[in-house]
Amino acid sequence: MAASLPTVDSPADDALQIRAAGGLEIVVGDREVTNDIPIKAALLIAYLADHGQPVSRSSIAGLLWSDLTEERARANMRVTLTRARAVLGERLRGDRTRVWLEGPVELDTHLIEHGTPEEASRAYRGDYLAGLDGDDGGLFDDWLQQRRQTLHTAAMRQLKTGCDTAIEHGDWAEARSFAERLVGLEPWNEGAHRRRIRAIAATDGRAAALIAVQELS
Repeated sequence: MAASLPTVDSPADDALQIRAAGGLEIVVGDREVTNDIPIKAALLIAYLADHGQPVSRSSIAGLLWSDLTEERARANMRVTLTRARAVLGERLRGDRTRVWLEGPVELDTHLIEHGTPEEASRAYRGDYLAGLDGDDGGLFDDWLQQRRQTLHTAAMRQLKTGCDTAIEHGDWAEARSFAERLVGLEPWNEGAHRRRIRAIAATDGRAAALIAVQELS
């Protein structure tokens, strides 16, 4: 976040956590507030958290209300910001042209893209913002589909790394766990199936691996 932005003190016990892979959960401290926020406000918070830096008000209005005139989109955005701020308080900050989240935010997307393979495997519960597709086919949906693909690719890369590292270290149980996740995410992926069958052969024997191969026929 830019050094010129104003800052406020945020109590540690009010940590903001956002889990967006496989749905959306917003937690402030030890309280989940997802259901306390209108859907547009929740999507706004998720977008700001994912962006990680101040976003122009015009960009937000255009993204979330691309089917409306600029005037109506900005009016809706002001109402939505008020509703989001009612839950987040001073964590949601803004000036005349920009909006941002203040203070540390714990993001599952950060773990998926930058954590260890083990962290990424635990964090990736499914598609980014699953079940929260828009109904207007607008700019937000375009952005959402791109973000989903980016995170899916990152999760697959992490799982492959974890599996291959486990194989190198002879940890076949760990390798099989990663391989099972790979197959679950991409059942058509031949490389994932090869890793899984190799791990099954190492953990359960050749006969079990042959059965796994036959199941693919």
